[in-house]
Amino acid sequence: MTQDDREELLREKVRARGFDIRKSRGAAPPGNLGKYMVFDPVTGGSLLGHRFDADLDDIEGWLPRE
Repeated sequence: MTQDDREELLREKVRARGFDIRKSRGAAPPGNLGKYMVFDPVTGGSLLGHRFDADLDDIEGWLPRE
């Protein structure tokens, strides 16, 4: 499985729970570490990777086991 395929699979799993994955873009300001964040669109808060510091392994570990 490619990195892009894995990212898309995790995005689908996170969306199924009502959340989104946001990926950091380009130049990172000091509070942005350039990776991913799991975001709750209802509350506007981050659930994981508050400083865009989560990687795909972190997101996979955060999801409940199926």
